[in-house]
Amino acid sequence: MAKANVFQDFMDKAAKFLAVTVKKIKKMDRRLLIMIGAAAVLVIVIFALIIHGVSSDKNENEIPDSSAVGNMQELPSEAQSDVFVSSTNTYKVNTGSDADLNMRLAADRDSDVLKRIPNGTELEVLFIDDSEAAADGYGWGYVEYAGERGWVFMEFLKK
Repeated sequence: MAKANVFQDFMDKAAKFLAVTVKKIKKMDRRLLIMIGAAAVLVIVIFALIIHGVSSDKNENEIPDSSAVGNMQELPSEAQSDVFVSSTNTYKVNTGSDADLNMRLAADRDSDVLKRIPNGTELEVLFIDDSEAAADGYGWGYVEYAGERGWVFMEFLKK
């Protein structure tokens, strides 16, 4: 509630300032008045975005819900997809070389890299998102590594 009051107070002050300014510049060119009004609106919008960003309580390390990430599925059981069937949720990083596996912020090859996971590391896969799986059937796995959660491409994880 305090954030809403701060925002309301700011909007009230901005409206009063604008009203006083309009009275002072009545004799000025109408175009200048429009520019001042537009600037005031822009300031209010920027302030609202800042308040929204500050008040966001979302924890980026939470396990995403299925509605936020396409066709996300819980870890496969024996009855689910043949591609990812496993009696355990533990996989081993296997990049096929000495290269590390990138753990990303989102299930996208262009997403920011959060950590690099060494080849051979065992990981617990929390979720699998195969909604946009490539023709080879590989999707993205949501994992936790070194206290941080992120996405890895399942092609490089072996049971």
